[in-house]
Amino acid sequence: MAADVIEIYDPRGEGLLAPNAELRRLCTGMKWTEGPLILPWDGSLLFSDIPNNRIMRWAGGEPETWKQPSNSQTAGRWIARAPS
Repeated sequence: MAADVIEIYDPRGEGLLAPNAELRRLCTGMKWTEGPLILPWDGSLLFSDIPNNRIMRWAGGEPETWKQPSNSQTAGRWIARAPS
């Protein structure tokens, strides 16, 4: 896939991105990530860095380690612990 192309493989995803959406690299140095998950209470994004056993958080600046070790849990697991 070219860096300037977004491919949608499931038609249910058609309306989820703005027509002018752009890809942006948040960080480097990870082999395999999983997620993302948007936290509704603050809009930050969580994603799992599986080989490094951590969950990362991005809130607009540089990504930071949010939980380490993650004990092989993915970012989606943590939504159950959301503040009320």
